[in-house]
Amino acid sequence: MKDITDKDKFIELRAQGLSFTKISDQIGVSKPVLIKWSNEFKKEIANQKFSIAEELLEKYELMKVSRINMFAELLNKAIEELKKRDFETSSIKELINLIAFFDLHLKSEAESITCITDNPQWEYSEDLGSVKIPLID
Repeated sequence: MKDITDKDKFIELRAQGLSFTKISDQIGVSKPVLIKWSNEFKKEIANQKFSIAEELLEKYELMKVSRINMFAELLNKAIEELKKRDFETSSIKELINLIAFFDLHLKSEAESITCITDNPQWEYSEDLGSVKIPLID
């Protein structure tokens, strides 16, 4: 019987997408046993795959919160640059288009952020995902 470290290594390697043949060569467990483990540890493998994907998304700033931050920073930079400019120049049109672009993307990223509560008095607002909390009587 194989010990827990072999099973843990199998879960890790399978989540990385390695074939049963490559895993068998690395940890010295037969392919039929690995196939059995694949069914037995389906949930653990899926969770490990999710964690790997999430780390990659964070690394390359592809997570929704990272994109919102990026668009907000770029929008603020464009607005600050616009404040320095004279509205008579032709590049103002480009800056206004840039502001509109970042504003649109910021809103589209933020509109799907939701807050789920057990309190039905809380009201979700679509404007950048804010939550309105009513006054307590």
